[in-house]
Amino acid sequence: MTTDTAYKSLNALVLLGTVQLPARWQLTADLEHRNAPLITTENALIGQPFTTLSQLEKVFSQQQIENLARDRTPVLSTYSLSALKQLGERWQTIFDVFYTKLSDTPASGGVEPFTGTQGNEISYQAQLIGSSLLRQNDFNQVVVRYDTTPTYNVLGWQFISR
Repeated sequence: MTTDTAYKSLNALVLLGTVQLPARWQLTADLEHRNAPLITTENALIGQPFTTLSQLEKVFSQQQIENLARDRTPVLSTYSLSALKQLGERWQTIFDVFYTKLSDTPASGGVEPFTGTQGNEISYQAQLIGSSLLRQNDFNQVVVRYDTTPTYNVLGWQFISR
């Protein structure tokens, strides 16, 4: 957990846990709630026609700049759950579920509002990984992923071999 004391804001709260189960199963949960980006005074420059804080200080007071920094800092929540199963010496499979939510930011300081994620953004992923299949220490991976949001659904796959 990290906190910004000047802004009295929780910059990141992360909880990560893994448990080993019988039959070579492993479950992992990764729960994160964070400012994205981390809150700093420089965030006030996001969307502004200025490149430095000294330029911004000619137009806005210090309190206004701090408020702009807060306004330009959305909160990102990501949660994932993974199940890994070892399949012998050369194979393993991984199943993942991901949830993502990014908050809105308001209009302020001449910058338009930013709309974060609307509704649930959930992804499902399955991987099959094999090693030393064609030659010693090679790596082969097949990934199938399905992403679902309020505006689109995507099914994709990839194959990686090294």
